[in-house]
Amino acid sequence: MTIPTSKRTILSACISLAIAGSPLAFAQSNDKGEQGASLEEITVTGIRGSLQSSVNSKLNNSSIVDAITAEDIGKFPDKNVAESLSRITGVAVTRDFGEGEKVAVRGTDPSQNRVLLNGASVTSVDWFTLYRATRAFNYSILPSNVVSSLEVYKSPQADIQEGSLGGTVYLKTRKPLDLKANTLSLKSEAQYSDISGEVDPQLTGLYSWKNDDETFGALISLTQQERSLTRLGRETLGYARTEIPGVEGDAADGKVWYPKTVNHAIFVQDRKRETALASLQWRPTENLESTLNILNTSLDANNQNYSYLATFNDGGDRMFDVDSAKVVDGGVVAGQAIPSVKEDDSLGNGPEAHTQWFGRDSSMETSSYDFTLDYDTDAYKVSGRLGHSASDGGTPRQRYMLMRNYMDHVTFDENLNLGLYIEPDRQESAEERDQRALAWFNEIGTLYEDEETYGGVDVEFRFDGEVFRNLKTGIFLRDRTKGQEQYLTSFHWWRDDQYDELGEIKDGESRWFTEWNGEQTTLGGLTAGGDVIDGYPVFNVAEAYKRFDPTAPFTGARVPVLAQTWEMNEKISAAYVKAEFDLQERISGDLGVRLVYTDLASSGYSWQNGDDVFVAGQLVGGYDTNLDTADKEYNLQWETVDHDYWNLLPNLNLSFMLNEDMKLRFSASRTMARQTFNDIAFQESYSTLTGSGTRGNPQLDPTVANQYDFAYEWYFGDASYVSATYFFKDISNNLTATKSIEQRYDPMTDSNIDVEFTQLQNGLGAEVQGLELSYQQTFGDFGVVTNYTYTDAQSSEKRDPLNKPGSGVVMGNSEHMFNIAPFYESEKFSARLSYNFRSSYLDNVHFYGNEYWTDDYGQVDFSANYDVTDQITVNFEGVNLTGEKIRQYHIEKSQLASLYENDTRFVLGVTYQLD
Repeated sequence: MTIPTSKRTILSACISLAIAGSPLAFAQSNDKGEQGASLEEITVTGIRGSLQSSVNSKLNNSSIVDAITAEDIGKFPDKNVAESLSRITGVAVTRDFGEGEKVAVRGTDPSQNRVLLNGASVTSVDWFTLYRATRAFNYSILPSNVVSSLEVYKSPQADIQEGSLGGTVYLKTRKPLDLKANTLSLKSEAQYSDISGEVDPQLTGLYSWKNDDETFGALISLTQQERSLTRLGRETLGYARTEIPGVEGDAADGKVWYPKTVNHAIFVQDRKRETALASLQWRPTENLESTLNILNTSLDANNQNYSYLATFNDGGDRMFDVDSAKVVDGGVVAGQAIPSVKEDDSLGNGPEAHTQWFGRDSSMETSSYDFTLDYDTDAYKVSGRLGHSASDGGTPRQRYMLMRNYMDHVTFDENLNLGLYIEPDRQESAEERDQRALAWFNEIGTLYEDEETYGGVDVEFRFDGEVFRNLKTGIFLRDRTKGQEQYLTSFHWWRDDQYDELGEIKDGESRWFTEWNGEQTTLGGLTAGGDVIDGYPVFNVAEAYKRFDPTAPFTGARVPVLAQTWEMNEKISAAYVKAEFDLQERISGDLGVRLVYTDLASSGYSWQNGDDVFVAGQLVGGYDTNLDTADKEYNLQWETVDHDYWNLLPNLNLSFMLNEDMKLRFSASRTMARQTFNDIAFQESYSTLTGSGTRGNPQLDPTVANQYDFAYEWYFGDASYVSATYFFKDISNNLTATKSIEQRYDPMTDSNIDVEFTQLQNGLGAEVQGLELSYQQTFGDFGVVTNYTYTDAQSSEKRDPLNKPGSGVVMGNSEHMFNIAPFYESEKFSARLSYNFRSSYLDNVHFYGNEYWTDDYGQVDFSANYDVTDQITVNFEGVNLTGEKIRQYHIEKSQLASLYENDTRFVLGVTYQLD
């Protein structure tokens, strides 16, 4: 497989085709009956139709609401909803695997923002076994063609569900009674990914029908999209600290940071997304209407991960060489590992070079059933909602193999490129690399479940008074259960004749099982006939899977990983009152309050001696221990920690018309976001390789914020306006990290080791303020949409990354975000070129107990459409045209933590539409 070295010539070729823009619009939610003024009918379609809708919506909406609409079926501006959201002012997305997955709003973490589908909750899990269980919705499971519009509520309203600190994303699907009878849309596309070199099909279809009386309608939308991706990476597995003679280290301990391990990572995946959306709408009279929406969407995400890594841990049979270190900004950016000098080092081994292979069966699936019933009169409206959403997925089988060889020394440079030296002046050859022998293998499975049942009633009273237009009140109940199960199968084994009289392992005997049919398993034997990617051989998957055949000899037992098996239940009750008003013709708005009670029960295993997470997997003499016997042997207990809290959330949205073209807005509110699931779960996880881990804290209180918005808008022409918004958030109960050292069992060394655990607790808080600037204008057949967001986030906590990772900063906040999207649109042809930029931000406090920051990132995308006939349209898209890499660092930008290169993708398709 040939890996392209540069992709920037692609950009110039696409620019020469056309100039493109994003059909951003800020659509008003009139179908919820929450706005007093109705929009005039829009007859313009395409990009201009979306832009004109934005002007009408911003002018008539009392809240600060930004949105994107698809005026035409199948013409949503991006394949992925999250990618479209990234074009909205103040919204940023994560792109770990080259496709938008999680959304952050106004400097908040993705888990602090909620997603509602037609106003209802949708559960979500993740396919990737290394992702922690969060509240963030995974947009990779939801294709954009099922969505007709999306809105981001930046200032809350009392009748919208709570739980968002930055903003609530409100997704809307199409309704059959709003479309013409026998509306049909069919789209077929081919997508090419340049690193994998694969071409994958993308198929979507929609059909909508209604009877002649327009009292009953049915709509069905089907989608199947495939993607073959390859991600190339360089990464570290955590940072540690050491002293270097002659180098002034940190004032706290005189030490500098160095990477514990350096890894060349190759990730290969085949994705298949299948989505079915059905909508039934019944309107027997003018006053009564019911709607049933059914969604089922799944993502098959099987993947292989290949790691070629070297360890640089100080101690054991390897030693980081401080004399070779190159130090920048308090961290080692280049150096080497050499053999330690120890009198008791009987083996005489140098630093280890590992080949790790992960073969994962991964998937996720979400189903949603949402039923609404509305009775609407001139004087009042009664609305009821009942629904259920369920998700499951994860990685039920992750097969793992580690092949090992010992080096004379190992080097790494500023870009985490490895040098593996088998002799002082000679690197390991391909033949020697192929002789790396199997040192460890096992199988682990992680399963996630997320289920929610909800229901509520709203009553709206309408008035003809001079001040209040309506009064709305309601209650809403939610019952959500989120859980995780993890299982381990260990294939290593012990033999009774491996021990001497003292119970010690005999010299020369290995306790790890490395032979089948009398032949040693080597890297060369497992990669024979496989591809070479990024200079490294990849496994022959079929050959590797044979090693995990359950009928093979010495197969181990499947046992639970207790510390990663947990469940939590949230019962949420909410009630609200909201009033909309008009004063002196120019002043309007809404005033409301929402009262919420949350009752959390977080459950998991605990054990008294705490020396064995895996229970049966590491026992001498076989695998006959199960949970029943382990309960007696290990004092296991299924414990539950209860935590409950009340939140009172008032809000005010106020708008003032300066004249017919200019408007001022003010918003004041109190918002809250519950802590993400992994942080409040009764669980812990750790790595014996790095000696670090994390632990949940079920007693965490939600993060709350008092927030204010001031906005100015000037509408100076058709589909043209300028706006500026200042926002301020006073955040309390922000999270900070604490550390503790405890002993845990290491199955590779059959001994207890020190593990440094990181646990989150509620901190002092933070202040977030910023400025959003938006501008859009049309010039004949041309136009431009652009926006910029500046966010200043100041934590009340003292900055101490050494002892409290993540302290003194606000996680997920980028100081600068920028979008620009020029476009061209004629009667038959339209095109847009969009650039999306986000400055660096703290991504997470990593599993290894370190801060991982994501560096500045800018992406260029292109799309064009040509109407061959009134029914047939040809489209072309290019995603990440310049092949930008995702760069992460540890505290300082010079301390590279990871560098990932994702595919540039091109899509060519044709659409047939009949309405």
